[in-house]
Amino acid sequence: MDATGKIAVLAEEDVASLFLLSGVKDSFVIKDEEEARRLLLELSRKEDYKLIIVTNRIAERLEETIAELSMRQVFPLIVAIPERRGPTARRVEPLRRLIRRAVGFDIRIR
Repeated sequence: MDATGKIAVLAEEDVASLFLLSGVKDSFVIKDEEEARRLLLELSRKEDYKLIIVTNRIAERLEETIAELSMRQVFPLIVAIPERRGPTARRVEPLRRLIRRAVGFDIRIR
């Protein structure tokens, strides 16, 4: 299984702009939940995307969609990151499950 491929970012304007400036060409500014869902599903069908980064706010709104995609396929790996401002919720368990699927064994996170 080849893990070489593209990265996409689905985020609010400030975060998407930072990723764009850092070289991630496929950084999308998300305006609403429906646009985020449509784009996430579209990108996840393309075999060349191996990682999709979303902000926690978007991940919370698309939790069921992300869980369904993560159970059906290994790639793209969908990872939630905190926004630049605002509280960040601890989301250790979903991350632990993704790591277990990706590497094949459990990693304890404390």
